[in-house]
Amino acid sequence: MNSGAKNYILMFFAMLFWGASFVFIKVIYKYVGPVTMIFFRLVIASVILILIYIFNQKREKIDKKHLSIFFLSGFTEPFLYFIGEGYGMKYVSSTHASVIIATIPIFAMLASGFFYKEKISRINAFGVFISFVGIVVMIGSSVLKDKGSLLGIGLMFFAVFSAVANSLLIFKLGNRYSSLTIITMQNLIGALLFLPMFILLESGGISSSILNFEFIGSLLFLAIFPSVISFVLYISVLKKIGVTKTGAFSNLIPIVTGFISFLLLGSMFSVREIIGIIVVICGLFLTQRVEKIPYEG
Repeated sequence: MNSGAKNYILMFFAMLFWGASFVFIKVIYKYVGPVTMIFFRLVIASVILILIYIFNQKREKIDKKHLSIFFLSGFTEPFLYFIGEGYGMKYVSSTHASVIIATIPIFAMLASGFFYKEKISRINAFGVFISFVGIVVMIGSSVLKDKGSLLGIGLMFFAVFSAVANSLLIFKLGNRYSSLTIITMQNLIGALLFLPMFILLESGGISSSILNFEFIGSLLFLAIFPSVISFVLYISVLKKIGVTKTGAFSNLIPIVTGFISFLLLGSMFSVREIIGIIVVICGLFLTQRVEKIPYEG
């Protein structure tokens, strides 16, 4: 298997888990608030990652000069990202939230071109534009009619900008650290940052109602697959092909979310949504036809 095909497969699974996460977050919101969900998710993920890190014979020592970058990375994502996503999803549907998150490659393309001088060809820009058109077609104008949706949209875009900032920070680390080291530090920093919020805002509202299979299973899925496996896959591919190419795969998230919603919640696709999905996929393939100038820093 060539490296290009391998990257596609790895990113497909990363987007699969991320797309499914929007559905499971809605399930968890039946029992606890956003901060509790995020805090528990990060704590479980951190424990798993720390154990893997401890038993890994190739443990990396973090250079002191990179500590600030690691902190900023953990601050932008998961901390700021989850604040935007966690509260945003209280006001928008799973599919609408995933569609907004899928705009990440548009802003990532602009940011990486400005900061890291990644080459952005016309076909690359056209591919991102086509993908965005597909997303707009798929969602239609219904999101603007939902009560509180404007606040939700604003919060979800806050998550988008946080994710873009995080991608730039990770790319700045180059090949110095493994995906495992980066994601372990991110989750640990995120959990520590959310601890005060959890204690002050939601710790008193936890009840025995969360001790059921639906809540625990959904939480474990979020902690293991989107929070650990997806980020490890994403970061490993990011360091190989750059911010713009990797971010473009986010266009698959609303498609995955739509299918998972159909399978678990019985949601049906409209003709408009099917057309939008096809356009998104076409745009994705066009976006991948860009040659990157490696960043030297």
